[in-house]
Amino acid sequence: MAETTLHIAGRHYDLRCRDGEEAHMAQLAAMIDDKRARRSRAWRA
Repeated sequence: MAETTLHIAGRHYDLRCRDGEEAHMAQLAAMIDDKRARRSRAWRA
């Protein structure tokens, strides 16, 4: 079992995942953070 830290909205989340899935988890975290940032910008406009 692998351990990784994801960064979403300035927060750090320590997760465990299957070996080799760390990059996929990081990609999912980046997608979530991107959507969060877009919504934040949309609310300001």
